[in-house]
Amino acid sequence: EAGGALSNSSDTVGAGVVSTTASAANYIGAQGQEGVGFWNKGDFYKSGSAFSVNPARRVSNVSDVIGIAFDCATGGLWFSKNGVWTNGNPANADAPLTSITTGLSYVIAASPEDAGYGVMLRETLTYEVPTGFSQW
Repeated sequence: EAGGALSNSSDTVGAGVVSTTASAANYIGAQGQEGVGFWNKGDFYKSGSAFSVNPARRVSNVSDVIGIAFDCATGGLWFSKNGVWTNGNPANADAPLTSITTGLSYVIAASPEDAGYGVMLRETLTYEVPTGFSQW
């Protein structure tokens, strides 16, 4: 889980999954890096392109919590906002938002794009881990 994104419309912060070879100088989901980022404006980025844009998913409060479920065997990725999955159900391996290449090493990442704003990864979870997954 990640939290702490601010509601100011100029903020650009995100969380997601990236390969361990990704550059820390790029945003999560940037062109040329394997991974997917969920950004506070409600959009997802993969390979430098936005997809599945939905302003209703906007992270607008510092108390909003983003959850990530990643199936290493299939590469399936699911994201939640405040405990509600944005797509499918990871417990049933139902309708992942997208998938990424299997067989690579990945990390959960948080990324502020604008100076002074940030996202914190959480050790203590607010919401339950989906059945069949474990805390990473």
